[in-house]
Amino acid sequence: MSIKWSTPPGIPSVTNYDNKIGKQDLPKPTLSPNEYNLQVILPKITPIVPVQSYPDSFYELTPNEVKILMQPIQKPDHLISKSYQEDQRIIRNSKYKKTTIKIKFPDNTELIRCFHPLQIAHDIYNFIDESLRLKIKYALKLSTGKRDLIKNDEQTLAKLNLVPGAILLIVFEDYKSVEKPYLKEELMSLAIQKK
Repeated sequence: MSIKWSTPPGIPSVTNYDNKIGKQDLPKPTLSPNEYNLQVILPKITPIVPVQSYPDSFYELTPNEVKILMQPIQKPDHLISKSYQEDQRIIRNSKYKKTTIKIKFPDNTELIRCFHPLQIAHDIYNFIDESLRLKIKYALKLSTGKRDLIKNDEQTLAKLNLVPGAILLIVFEDYKSVEKPYLKEELMSLAIQKK
């Protein structure tokens, strides 16, 4: 089953963009700088509150809770094929003209920027390299699910399922030797405090 979806003028289709033969000839899908919606959000400063401890009886299950937990999990009656799921994902992702990527640093500083869904993972890595104050080795992980590693390669953001938005965690190779602030001075001047 072949699904056709339209792309904005001047942007290559997914099939053409992912084709290894003609990849060099195609224009790179980009957003104009005013469409980046670049933001830097500093972590919220909160006073330390002592953790309340509960008695052991708090964690004991009631007979009704045990019954609910012991009930078998119902599985769907029909299975959906991988190709159908992929087709549905492509249809869903074709609705979006941009994807918002939030990059969280170890100190909870957040760097947010919009990308085109047909841009590649390498573009995110380039953006982070340009934003970091120092040259540091790092990796990007998804913040939910299996925390899969996002490789610095030629896969589109739509293919990586980062559309319409995603939160990525930045993991430094040698975390203790990295000095704060992580971002360049011009980005830190844009920073706002989290509420």
